[in-house]
Amino acid sequence: MLALGLLVGRGEAQSCTQKYGGAAHCEEDKSRMAGRRPKSPVTPGGDCQRAERKTRRSHQDLCQQSVSLVFGMLVIWTWMLALALLAGRGEAQSCTQVFGGPNLARGRPTSQSSTYSHTDGITGISSYAVDGNCDGRWISRSCTHTNQELSPWWSVDLGQRYDISVVVVKIRQDCCGERTRGATIHVGDHMGDFSRTSVICGTITDLRDGSLSTVLCNGARGRYVTIAIKGHTTILSLGEVEVHGTRSGKPY
Repeated sequence: MLALGLLVGRGEAQSCTQKYGGAAHCEEDKSRMAGRRPKSPVTPGGDCQRAERKTRRSHQDLCQQSVSLVFGMLVIWTWMLALALLAGRGEAQSCTQVFGGPNLARGRPTSQSSTYSHTDGITGISSYAVDGNCDGRWISRSCTHTNQELSPWWSVDLGQRYDISVVVVKIRQDCCGERTRGATIHVGDHMGDFSRTSVICGTITDLRDGSLSTVLCNGARGRYVTIAIKGHTTILSLGEVEVHGTRSGKPY
């Protein structure tokens, strides 16, 4: 559409220079009038000059209107294109943010306190949170889901120790955001560890369905990132989890 707008604009610009050749027409009028004697005294070239000025003014007005119209169309088309790109990107990358490094959790081994299976044949396995699918809907097989239990948790094994800077969490999108109330993010050295020996990065406070929470860990060091709702009997359901950080230079 942008290319079409440019072509239209180019066409209008060409019409401004090609359609109204006022000076050329005046020269033709002069040539035709040269062989005839005027019936009354006139100022030489006066009528032609006035006609040329009038034609030039009409030409300029038309050019300004054409340019304004084309510019307005280009602005509208540009916004429509931008909105279309953002809409497509939002569906595919709604839980992706740029932090200057790879997602350390993507495709890594995961575990959770329990796994819920529905009668529709879908099971909320823990690996759904690191599959790179940011859809966040149960029907899309993109959500983890524990049973309703005391202190449910989910955990990912990063394979080695990292200094964790940021954890990004997208909760389930199609319902039940309130279930995530009180969920805390921990960095430690054991799977499912949300004890006092782990480092608490922060708490998920945005409970809107499908919300995206960015929690700073400020270099907390560990191999495992765990999300837990300690002390509450509830369900933990996650859409996607991303972990960003740098490799730790210190041993265990």
